[in-house]
Amino acid sequence: MKYDDIDSQASAELMRLALQKIAQHTAKLNPRTFSVWYEHLAGFNPGLDRAINELQEQNKPIDNVVINRLYRKYVSECNLDVQDLIRDKTNHLLTDLQNRTRETGKQATQYDTQLQRSVELMDGEQIPTAKLHDLVVDLRQETLEMQQSIQDLNQHLQHSQDEIRTLQQQLEQARSQAITDPLTGLLNRRGFEMRSEQVLGASQQQSIAAIMLDIDHFKRVNDTYGHLFGDKVIRVLADLIKTHVGNNGIAARLGGEEFSILLPNSNQASIQALAETIRQAMENGKINSKQKNEPLTSVTVSLGVAIRQDGENYTSLLDRADQALYQSKQNGRNRISWANNAPAA
Repeated sequence: MKYDDIDSQASAELMRLALQKIAQHTAKLNPRTFSVWYEHLAGFNPGLDRAINELQEQNKPIDNVVINRLYRKYVSECNLDVQDLIRDKTNHLLTDLQNRTRETGKQATQYDTQLQRSVELMDGEQIPTAKLHDLVVDLRQETLEMQQSIQDLNQHLQHSQDEIRTLQQQLEQARSQAITDPLTGLLNRRGFEMRSEQVLGASQQQSIAAIMLDIDHFKRVNDTYGHLFGDKVIRVLADLIKTHVGNNGIAARLGGEEFSILLPNSNQASIQALAETIRQAMENGKINSKQKNEPLTSVTVSLGVAIRQDGENYTSLLDRADQALYQSKQNGRNRISWANNAPAA
């Protein structure tokens, strides 16, 4: 976990700074507000950092509405509404289970009292046969009721376990949806940041590359052919990325027409080959426009590549790849550029 790298002294300082930040704004002091400021100050969340810095540069208030939006988008792994729903269901489940367990406990106590009373009666006097018969009948009835109560509790426990498994599945599904781009099925920005930071943190020695991709003149495509066709172009590029990256890397749609790929265990030749394959496939592909009833052949992509430097973090690596992408745009588009003037293989 990323927080494990923070020692107690640094954590205490982060807590102090977070409380200062909370005092400077109108959002209530609660776990969500604290989580947003703590994560921002710890420097683990580039997307959150950018969002908060923009708000502060524009002197915009950071109130409860803003905190909830930041928490939902950058900190939480699943939607707040889903979290609240699962929390309420879990609390209801646990309360119901507690009540049933308490009721069974009461019946067990009553059963124990009845047994003790019966023992005392049998020890203290000679019991007539008829009275002994009634006593045994009562004990048998108490035993049957106790057995039924235990059986009901066991059934309820089984049902509760099934409900908990369902809730866990719902939570995992919500987490997955929260980090997935619905249009393409790729990771979204939040998911890409999470996965990339995990890879970068666990792979200090291995070669890792980042590729930034952007569809050329995408606004012109949307204006000419409509947004539905623009979405189709985005899906085509996403499918190409999925096909050629596969399980060898992490791919995401960061937003709009911008995509990113992180490639662990990669060398310059394989990176160049992958980038060129995607570039050529888009350039040579034909995407039909239903509106115009004609194929569109002029959709191209520009790419920027950066290979991780020693100790480089997520933000720096992506910034350098983004700068290389900017070079591709400036130099005519539909090309691949390398950060720090690295030669193409």
